[in-house]
Amino acid sequence: MPKLEVILKLGLGALALALIGYGMSSMGPSHLDYQVAKACYYSAALLIIILAGVWLISSKWSMGIRILLALIIYGAIGAGLATLIGITQNREEMQNQEERKKAYTGRLQPEKKILFSGKDHIYRDLEIGDSGALLRNVGLEGTPIFHFIEVNDIVIEVEDGQLKLSTKIRDKKGQIIAEIIKNEWKVNPQNSWDRNYSQNSLEVRDTTGDIVLQVKLVEDRLQFQAKLYDSTGRGFAIGKSFGPEKRGGIIEQTNPNHPNLIIVSIKPMFKYPSELHLGEFVENH
Repeated sequence: MPKLEVILKLGLGALALALIGYGMSSMGPSHLDYQVAKACYYSAALLIIILAGVWLISSKWSMGIRILLALIIYGAIGAGLATLIGITQNREEMQNQEERKKAYTGRLQPEKKILFSGKDHIYRDLEIGDSGALLRNVGLEGTPIFHFIEVNDIVIEVEDGQLKLSTKIRDKKGQIIAEIIKNEWKVNPQNSWDRNYSQNSLEVRDTTGDIVLQVKLVEDRLQFQAKLYDSTGRGFAIGKSFGPEKRGGIIEQTNPNHPNLIIVSIKPMFKYPSELHLGEFVENH
């Protein structure tokens, strides 16, 4: 075998090992690092496949033995590649999970993207929790479905074939606990006890642990419950009613004779603490 050919094969083999080593060492805090690692593994596998193919073609063994060796070698390459990719994906998912645990911003998205044709009439429906009681906004696009409280409108819009919610949740002092702007949400970690969320749901607890916001995007409507105040301390709540004689929803407002929101009670749909149960719903929800 010519010396140059040997050197070339050794060089390609060394490059394949170097790519594997670099891929393993490059998995860092950036998601791009994991993509680099995967690219390294695929490149290394391709080099090894080429080297193995050249070696098998140039060998003097019978065709049957070469086929058997090819099955063994390529099977090992496939298994090794699958193992490395699996390790990388598991580590990336663990990192994603840690990032989600720390996240106080996100975007609500329906589990199924609903696409409507231009002929479809899309209703801006708000369901009070999962009670079945619907409130429909038939006003102009962008107008609030509720305007009971100063600067705390609840607005449902249709944009890009999806229902989108906008509102602000304040405490009695007028401080913002959470804000949603066209399904993009942000929770104030300094003014909340905890929050939990999934792709299509968000729940927020205030500093006392009381649930003050619960929203879920389902196929054709928004399920919503909340307790909110304006900057003057006036309160408004909308929530599901419970009990055999209390079906549907309740709307509660504060007044001089009723200074606190005590009638509406929002039951959690998520498990807590969120750090241990991120995205986990309670049973029978």
